[in-house]
Amino acid sequence: MPKPMHKLRARMMETDVEREDCVKAIGCSTGYWSERMMERRYFDLGEVYRYLFLTKNPKRYGVLAWAGKLPLRDDMWYGSTVDNSKAVRYYGRIRDNTFTSIEPLTEYIDVGLGSFGRDKWVIIGAETGNRKGKVTPKKEWVDKICEAADITRIPVFMKDSLIPIVGEENMRREFPWTERRNEA
Repeated sequence: MPKPMHKLRARMMETDVEREDCVKAIGCSTGYWSERMMERRYFDLGEVYRYLFLTKNPKRYGVLAWAGKLPLRDDMWYGSTVDNSKAVRYYGRIRDNTFTSIEPLTEYIDVGLGSFGRDKWVIIGAETGNRKGKVTPKKEWVDKICEAADITRIPVFMKDSLIPIVGEENMRREFPWTERRNEA
C-alpha cells in the first residue's frame, strides 16, 4: 500500500542565491512512490526548482516508468542510494536524469569504467553521528569513485562529512546542470 504524502520526508534547500540552483529534495526510505505523488500537480511550483528523488528501493522507479507514471521531465532527477557494493540502482530510461548517492560510504565500492551507467551525477558522503561501529571511509575509496566519475565526465558532489577525510581543498561541489570546473 502506498505511503501517504505526509509520511514522506520532503525538504527544500537552496544551494546558492541564484534561482537556477534551487532544489526540492524528496526522499523516501521505502521507495514506494505512489502514482498520485507523481502527478504533475505536486510539482508545478515554477520553473525555478529541480526535484531530486532519492530512494534505497529504486525498483519502484522501474515499476512507475513501465506503467507510464514516472514523469520524464528535465527538472526531475531520480537517485538511488548505494551504501554497499550489493546495492541496486535505477539505470533509467535513456532520457531520465539519474544519479547515484553513495552515502554513507561504509566500505570500498569497486567502481570501474562505466559503472555509473547512464547516471549524470554522483553524490558522496560519509556516515555522520556517533553510532557504535561507525565506519569512516578511507580517502582512497573516495578517490577511486571520483576517478571513475572523471573518466565518464560525471559531476561529483561531496557532502561536508568528507571534509575531514579529503580536506577542504579537495572538496568537489559539482552539479550536473552547471559547467564542470577545471574543464580543458
